[in-house]
Amino acid sequence: MSRPLDNLRAAHEVLRGRVERALRTQLGDSIRLGQQRAQALSLLEAAELHQSLFPPAELATLRSSIALMISCLDQACHASSDPPDAPSLMVTQIRSTGRRGRPRIEIDSHFLRHALELRGPSQLSSVLGCSSRTVRRRALDYEHAHTCRTPALFPLSQTMSSTVRSHLSWRCFQHLGAA
Repeated sequence: MSRPLDNLRAAHEVLRGRVERALRTQLGDSIRLGQQRAQALSLLEAAELHQSLFPPAELATLRSSIALMISCLDQACHASSDPPDAPSLMVTQIRSTGRRGRPRIEIDSHFLRHALELRGPSQLSSVLGCSSRTVRRRALDYEHAHTCRTPALFPLSQTMSSTVRSHLSWRCFQHLGAA
């Protein structure tokens, strides 16, 4: 397969996830929904530019998928005509560390503490737009959780001749409020 085709497919998957998140979290926010709409139109324009690379059925599916995204975004813009009372919460920030590699994602400490009381890192990752490992690392950084420094093997039962041990990896990350 050609590299541009793979890039367009990957961009479509990323866009699909962003549009789904926007439709769940930004109902009535025409500015942010409009940004997603512009990205969808940009992807469609890029796909049309490289339409010779696509199989015809896949190009038709891509066109209808983007048309559906745009339609849903337009409906979500008009679902609530009330402007937001306050600016949306900024619970994550991308901060450059000055070193090579990816920039650091900072998560608001107070938000993270309360969010971890309700959900685990894997559920929060989709809401925050980062990986569950990033959520876990920030919880450890802010001391909202702790790791076990002891081995993850725990004796379950002991008899005269043997000890049965079990590996419990979930114990290595515990939210301090739940412990």
